Amino acid sequence: MTRWWPRSNDVRDNRILKAAPGSACRRLLTSMANALLDALPDEPVLQSNSLATVTPSLVIIRTARGTAQSVISLARVHDVRKLKTTYPGLLVIAAALFLIAAAAYASKQGSGAQIPAAILGSLFLAFYFSSRKAAVVFLFESETVETAPGTLREASALIRAVEKARSALTG
Repeated sequence: MTRWWPRSNDVRDNRILKAAPGSACRRLLTSMANALLDALPDEPVLQSNSLATVTPSLVIIRTARGTAQSVISLARVHDVRKLKTTYPGLLVIAAALFLIAAAAYASKQGSGAQIPAAILGSLFLAFYFSSRKAAVVFLFESETVETAPGTLREASALIRAVEKARSALTG
């Protein structure tokens, strides 16, 4: 019989377990990430969001490719970093539209062009702020693992939870 869940000593022995697409573990982790933690009764969930689930000794993440889930031992993690993705072109377009709106407002022949330009500038500004994403990168001795992109708030919460769990693990 094939074992589809990790034993707690597999994770504590500093192995990274990856679920292959189509496997029973992949289906389990995709449908319910915390179901894996049921197999580890001594692992309470410290924090969970769309990027990862953090326990006192391990992290279960959705990888950046989205085809695999990884179970990472916190003992192996050397550093955790936030990788931000922004689209500054949207911000430049918004600034240009606000400049056009200001010029149309100051012009004697603007003929009401300031209102549509200001509305478009506001839309591009809203698109900029809503399109910002962040991923969390876990650094090991010889490799890195990146989570799927999420919001900046989720990434910051995940990093705080991992750092808290790492300090409790070593302290």
